[in-house]
Amino acid sequence: MQSYFWDRTLAAILVGMTPMLHTTAEAHTAHYLERVKSFEMDKGIYDVAMVGDSLTEGGKWALLFPRVTIANRGISGDTIDGVLHRTETIRSTGAKQIFLMIGVNDVLSGGLSAADIIPSYELMIDSLRATGAQVFVESTLYTDYAGRERVNAQIAVLNHVLADFCRARNVVFIDVNSVLSVGERLREDVTVDHLHLNALGYSLWAAKIRPLLATTDP
Repeated sequence: MQSYFWDRTLAAILVGMTPMLHTTAEAHTAHYLERVKSFEMDKGIYDVAMVGDSLTEGGKWALLFPRVTIANRGISGDTIDGVLHRTETIRSTGAKQIFLMIGVNDVLSGGLSAADIIPSYELMIDSLRATGAQVFVESTLYTDYAGRERVNAQIAVLNHVLADFCRARNVVFIDVNSVLSVGERLREDVTVDHLHLNALGYSLWAAKIRPLLATTDP
């Protein structure tokens, strides 16, 4: 699996280094721009859009949900501002259900607190809901890195804030960690590198959200 932007950020934190602040412009790598361009060129209409960073991008969603048309709108290393800048490429999918997992890169690489991201989250969700789509916010996954306690504590706070926000805004919050983590630690058997998921991990993630899909496999 390719080396991801998020891996480098986490590694910097775990060895006690000060991570660089990656602005939206800096995050626009060749891969990022290629993904956005492909989204802009995609004129397909889909049932569901999966939105997020490398974890979402790595999912073989069409295979996991063969009876549902799914637009994979994940980009490695993406942030909330990144998603905000490409919201139209999500809206244009015509998806009536949008599953969103984003925000950890903002906390880890930008030094933002969990509360800091909420205003941007509101803008993003309001924009996506404007088309009539139902938005589901998924919990940020824990990691299984050595020294993970510090990182996972930040992720726990982020998820707590997001869950409270979703309750206040009548948005469905999905605790994906309930099937992929034990306590505040990603299960060893669902990851390929202590962060990104293997086939079992994606299968469990898919099983968690399957009951929420408007059209599902029997």
